[in-house]
Amino acid sequence: MCLNPLICIIRGILLFRNLDGKHLIVGFDAITLVVMVSNALGSAQKNGGLISMVFLGFHAVGCLIIALVCEAILLSPGDLEDSKTMLNALIGLEMMAMLLTAIPFIIWFYAAAANRQKQLGRALPVAPWWAIGGWFIPFANFVYPYHLAEAISKPEPGIKSTTPLLGAWWITLLVPLLIMRVQSKAALPTLQILVFVELGMLAAAAVLAIFMIRYINNQHLKFAGVLPATPVDDFAL
Repeated sequence: MCLNPLICIIRGILLFRNLDGKHLIVGFDAITLVVMVSNALGSAQKNGGLISMVFLGFHAVGCLIIALVCEAILLSPGDLEDSKTMLNALIGLEMMAMLLTAIPFIIWFYAAAANRQKQLGRALPVAPWWAIGGWFIPFANFVYPYHLAEAISKPEPGIKSTTPLLGAWWITLLVPLLIMRVQSKAALPTLQILVFVELGMLAAAAVLAIFMIRYINNQHLKFAGVLPATPVDDFAL
């Protein structure tokens, strides 16, 4: 079995024969393809998790900085409508940053779900593709990402999760998403309160997501026998 990705590519693609002096690709090694996909998923979970944690850290700091800027804008003398316009512009900037942060997180989330399903040797209660589609389907996005995160963090699908980390992360993520639906119609000073709650909880959600990635990755290493089967501290890096 090929364990080196470069050798996998050589085995998988450079299977050819010489025909009239020209190289003709005639096949693809199925075992190589499986190994390549397996290696890619493993790398995506490990490297995607690290990249996602970096993005989440910057996002948490960015939320706090935007909150301070919003406070400075609201305290400065000037027209309230101008302040509201600037506030909404900053909120839009924060939402763009959140979407950018979501890309490596979703890559990690899908890879972690696919790897866990492969470890179990059977289907998860929530299919891995919900790691992607679950965020974009109305109403389902309030339920399925959390259930998938719970499913991939447990030793067996039927066992109830014992960590409060997932619930705390999901609550701090859901509340800001609900606030976003109503804040555009809010007037000052209600808008100010909503913005601070939203940014504060998004910063908390980003920090909790960092711990969640670390927790789930370590759980998977423990399930695979790489780490000893001892309890993993939820909030330790």
